[in-house]
Amino acid sequence: MKLLSLSSGGTSLEFGRDDFPVVKACLSGFGDVNQRHEATHDVISVRGEDFILLDEWDAPCLISSTPLGEAMLRQILRVGRLKARRTGGAIGTTQSALNAA
Repeated sequence: MKLLSLSSGGTSLEFGRDDFPVVKACLSGFGDVNQRHEATHDVISVRGEDFILLDEWDAPCLISSTPLGEAMLRQILRVGRLKARRTGGAIGTTQSALNAA
């Protein structure tokens, strides 16, 4: 997982397919998650924040354009890194890793 600052002013959390369970668990931890499908991407809404979910070429990312959304992405990154240390780098691949969130 890594966080990138976008030239448009937004923030992108880049992660692997194996990390999807961790990302979803973290988003659910923030509140109710709503997801809608658009033509080229999904929009995930949590606590009034909208995130764009792109999943191209096996390189998914969540994009936020607000300071609160960026803070939420930073928290997901911290949890992901913690899980990687606990599981030897294999985050999102076991139920025990998910439960540790």
